[in-house]
Amino acid sequence: MNKLHTDADGHLRCISWTSTCQRAHLHHFPEVVMLDGTYKVNRLRMPLYALAVVDSEGHGQPVAHALLAHENQEHIDLFLHDVAAWNPDIFSSVFVTDKDFAEINAISSVVPNAQIFQCHFYIMKAFTDEMKRQAVSDADTLLTVWYHTNFVQGTVY
Repeated sequence: MNKLHTDADGHLRCISWTSTCQRAHLHHFPEVVMLDGTYKVNRLRMPLYALAVVDSEGHGQPVAHALLAHENQEHIDLFLHDVAAWNPDIFSSVFVTDKDFAEINAISSVVPNAQIFQCHFYIMKAFTDEMKRQAVSDADTLLTVWYHTNFVQGTVY
């Protein structure tokens, strides 16, 4: 299945696609869904978004993809609406994403009751980056950075 979205002038906004096998993976393993974008993967410099689940063997399985004209909530909404139309099981899913507010807001918009968690990798990356930025050298500053990275910014939305 695929879906093409254009604006009133015919400009491309979103191309979403999935296969029968991918839809089956989402149907069988809808508990936790991961959303992430990869920057500018084609010569038009469009971001590629992927939705994935973890199967019974513990392997990540992509279940849908989209090329978007822009990395913003409006365009990510289009992708998630397509996925929801193909498989409404996502309405009971927990979502894991990085700290991209466009992704978080799109998930909240399309799946209003979703629990959204931030990936541990990105929490640690933000913490490490902030430690380096502040040139942390004492325990008090380290605890302040850890608190700010994990609780002030939030890890659950």
